[in-house]
Amino acid sequence: MKSILSKYDVIVMPITPTTAFKLGEHSDNPLEMYLADLFSVQANVAGVPAISVPCGKDEKRLADRLAGNCQRF
Repeated sequence: MKSILSKYDVIVMPITPTTAFKLGEHSDNPLEMYLADLFSVQANVAGVPAISVPCGKDEKRLADRLAGNCQRF
């Protein structure tokens, strides 16, 4: 990620591959719960700042979110 950020100022990507699911809805499937967090860990692993912002709702009115990552100041 740091090599990408040396060429670009910001990376914008989704936080999760799907919109939010109801509390406890996927608790019987640990792999599905792990994959729901897959996009949110890159900034933590790379050690770069990140922000999550709401960007709309799906047909069930569940939130969609985007992440913005940038280099350290």
